[in-house]
Amino acid sequence: MKKLSAFFLLIVWLTPLLFTPVSALNQRDYWPTEGWRLSSPETQGMSSKKLQEMSDYLNTHQTFIDGVVVISHGYIVYEA
Repeated sequence: MKKLSAFFLLIVWLTPLLFTPVSALNQRDYWPTEGWRLSSPETQGMSSKKLQEMSDYLNTHQTFIDGVVVISHGYIVYEA
């Protein structure tokens, strides 16, 4: 049950981060092929604070998640 709760909580936290203006999607300057580029969450229109809150929750509630990677516009913005 903890697994399912953690999954839904992640979805709730990440959903607002997924909605991006169409204009931003049209401005992609590369497409990952053999490797991923890194970027700050703010550069990609995301919140570092929200990503940190997610990480803190996962660490304190002993969820069964081994790792998290968040990609936005083809850039890795968070990995733990």
